[in-house]
Amino acid sequence: MNRRWRFQLGALGIMGACGLLPLVAEAVTGSHNMSSRAPGGQVCIVCHAPHGVPKSPLLWNHELSIVNYSWSDWTKTTGDTTLPTNIQSWSGSTKMCLSCHDGTVALGALADGTVFNSSKMTGHNLITTLSGDMKGNHPVAVPYPYNRVKNTYNGITTGDLALTSGWVATPTKVKIYSDAAGGANNRGIECSSCHDPHGTTNPNYLRDSTSGSAICLNCHTK
Repeated sequence: MNRRWRFQLGALGIMGACGLLPLVAEAVTGSHNMSSRAPGGQVCIVCHAPHGVPKSPLLWNHELSIVNYSWSDWTKTTGDTTLPTNIQSWSGSTKMCLSCHDGTVALGALADGTVFNSSKMTGHNLITTLSGDMKGNHPVAVPYPYNRVKNTYNGITTGDLALTSGWVATPTKVKIYSDAAGGANNRGIECSSCHDPHGTTNPNYLRDSTSGSAICLNCHTK
């Protein structure tokens, strides 16, 4: 057993002895909890690791896809905001989500080459085509008109035709991200703006209910 796994399993043992393991197991619910098949029965290791990961953001431990993502059916939103032509170049969380949900990477493929589950995403949970076409999906990695003004996110600025009065100024139940620029007007949305990957009481990991279009009305006023 290599040193990395000894460390992980040792940490798992300490957590169990301290009575913390049930809390960790409950932190991720539904199909995202793959602890029954993961090394050492770990929950977090499928997506995160404290050491030895390729990149620091989120300490991401799942193998990333090499597919380039784009939309084949449109290049801009109705508000003239440009869609990202290569989400691979963005450091936000969307490409982490797509490392499972594009169907090209094994669900149990870790950054160090370990594969504990060779199955790949299929069916309604598959977000893109295998070639990375995001057609038919809500824009991600794009600016949100936070405070109803133009924002720049992922190098993209809110389009001139965007109806800034048609947006909630400061959404609370969905997660609005800040990009590396870190300014007041550098806010945007990712997959995890609407979906909490660790689990919620709503279907499909949604941060709010679909009843009455509540999840949509967190951002859209019409």
